[in-house]
Amino acid sequence: MNKLNIEYENDLIKLVLIKPEHSIMYTEKVNNSSAETIYFTGSEDMRVTEEQTLKYINNMQENNKRYDYLIFDKKSNNFIGEVVLNEIDYENRKANMRILIFNKKDYNKGFGNQAIKFILKHGFEALKLHRIELDVYDFNERAKYLYEKTGFKIEGVSRDCKFYNGKFCSSINMSILENEYF
Repeated sequence: MNKLNIEYENDLIKLVLIKPEHSIMYTEKVNNSSAETIYFTGSEDMRVTEEQTLKYINNMQENNKRYDYLIFDKKSNNFIGEVVLNEIDYENRKANMRILIFNKKDYNKGFGNQAIKFILKHGFEALKLHRIELDVYDFNERAKYLYEKTGFKIEGVSRDCKFYNGKFCSSINMSILENEYF
């Protein structure tokens, strides 16, 4: 299947597929992620070089089993995050989803909500998927709330699956099916 080049936008955000020309901007944003962003992703460090970023982007562009969208604040045209469909399994019509807003100042403004709605639209309408799934750490209540608000259902919990910040945490498994998409 050829990769679809579709952009999405409304009054709040614009989603653009990542391209090599985004490498400098992307590298700077990742390297300047807020402490909260690093914590909520369960990462220790998110620093990358521009060379690593460019290699990553080129690999993503050639991979038709993923769609990596950059999220732009429509009013300021600032790059604020990313939303991704990956691990696309066309035969079983399913994929994994993840989202990241890089800085705390952009939290709670509706950007994540709108980006998830667009990526679900892309998955269910453009790619004709049946299922989109994700995992979220149990300490990330904001994300869990957002996923539930956008239609995801809890399926299970992988208990104590990661040792992070000096303690074990669990991962909550969630999904949304095409007939639950609204």
